[in-house]
Amino acid sequence: MKILRDVIILVFAATFVVGATVWAGAADSLSEDAELTRVAEQGMYAFLEIIPRIQQEDGEFGFAKTDSLDKVYIGIPYKLHKINSQALSDYQEGDTVSSLISETQMWYFPIMLADQMKAVLIVDKVKGKWKAVGFGCANLSAKLEKVRRNWPASEGYNPLLISFQEKEYLYTIPEKGAYHLTSLTFQEAEEGGTYSEKGGTDFSDRKKLSKMVERLNSFSEKNLTEQTKSVVSKRARSTRAYTGPMGMASLYLGSYVQEMSGWCWNACSQAMIEHYGIYLQDPVLTTPQQIIAEYAKPGMGNEGNRLDPDYSDKKCVHTIVEYYTGLSATYHSSNISPSDAWQEISVEQDPFIVRWLYSTNGHEVVAYAYVYVDPNMCAFCPNPNEPMLAIMNPSTGDRTLYGYTWIVNGDGHTWNQTLTID
Repeated sequence: MKILRDVIILVFAATFVVGATVWAGAADSLSEDAELTRVAEQGMYAFLEIIPRIQQEDGEFGFAKTDSLDKVYIGIPYKLHKINSQALSDYQEGDTVSSLISETQMWYFPIMLADQMKAVLIVDKVKGKWKAVGFGCANLSAKLEKVRRNWPASEGYNPLLISFQEKEYLYTIPEKGAYHLTSLTFQEAEEGGTYSEKGGTDFSDRKKLSKMVERLNSFSEKNLTEQTKSVVSKRARSTRAYTGPMGMASLYLGSYVQEMSGWCWNACSQAMIEHYGIYLQDPVLTTPQQIIAEYAKPGMGNEGNRLDPDYSDKKCVHTIVEYYTGLSATYHSSNISPSDAWQEISVEQDPFIVRWLYSTNGHEVVAYAYVYVDPNMCAFCPNPNEPMLAIMNPSTGDRTLYGYTWIVNGDGHTWNQTLTID
């Protein structure tokens, strides 16, 4: 589906002027600003050519089949900030949001249609060059749209978008003070202290910084103690060539949002189980994730878990998936090659779980589609000829297409473990 690129460039240029104060400082020079703009525009064009060929349901990557992609344009980007783990642990009452966060090199470009944010294009600096590394994030886009409308640039507001190790997105409004930090992902449940996915908020309120820090610190420290044991892979993967097959393959995988902030493992388990047509029900427990948590550990609350092995009194994801599906799974203490990813998704028709390791804990996501991109179309890619994988991230339930290299090592994470179905 061809995009009217000249129209996009003109609209983007107009948007660039309107949002100059927000956009200022995008790069170290005007020439770098121009390169970033070029990469974003080219990246959007290329991704919008790819998405219709692998999309399994309307809105999976932000757009319905009936949307007019020739009217899509790029909005003013958010420069992604991250929460510094050491600053988080050193936090004291009275510290400001700015003391906890730092700028990344990543930009989240809103992909707009009729003044509505539909998706996000992610641009990062890879080996000194701007590259479009991801496209999708429809659920995050819908929440950012609410933030944008409640705190509009026309009234002088410039919300900052903040990531906590891909586990959670947050925002702060600098113009409204230095002591507020609000989650875009989890809201506090009525029972107090437990953060879970809640719909319906318009993000017009702001949360007290100290309370948010207490929760993030508690969760980070707990997972650090749970993720330190090393595990030997049960089966070595093949050491094939870096470049994967020249093809596309996509499995249907829905959007699975973790019900509690520590339950990424749980939502990924549910996604894998339901992919094979198994839908968990219980006369007492309300949701599949509650059933899974009870099997993993009776009475389990908001706790993290491992891919492998079982430990203490808790069953790991490997055991959970095998138990409910009746299939054999294999744990790998590393990433898998593009060729192996193609084998899993295209040949064996199996999604697989990817674990991202951060400085203080880990986060699980599910890979379910493989795309080889023609290098003539993919000058924006991190590496020539590299494939892309579609990832379902349970922190938001978003399905996003990323370059393989970025999945292996990007935004502070390292792909260090994998769970595949045999």
